[in-house]
Amino acid sequence: MIGLTPRQADALRFIAGFRRVYGSSPTCEQIAKGLGNASKGSAHRIVECLEERGAVCINRSNRNRIEVRVPIAIPLSPEAEPLYFVRIGESAL
Repeated sequence: MIGLTPRQADALRFIAGFRRVYGSSPTCEQIAKGLGNASKGSAHRIVECLEERGAVCINRSNRNRIEVRVPIAIPLSPEAEPLYFVRIGESAL
């Protein structure tokens, strides 16, 4: 796997945390909302880049199925709930 940009790492953390919380993969629209000001199209491109870099695998028969292939830290709240989107360098609390 090639190194990820900060934006790609943010998206990967969001996807992994979303899957942990909801048990399914987020849609590109949900990823865009989770990343703040990203559009649905840019979220799709980020996911494609993550796949190219080997960080995720997209199940082509079920577009909502994104498998995370690399470990990524997901910060937890004091109640042990995943804080699945915290930008790199920001405090989780």
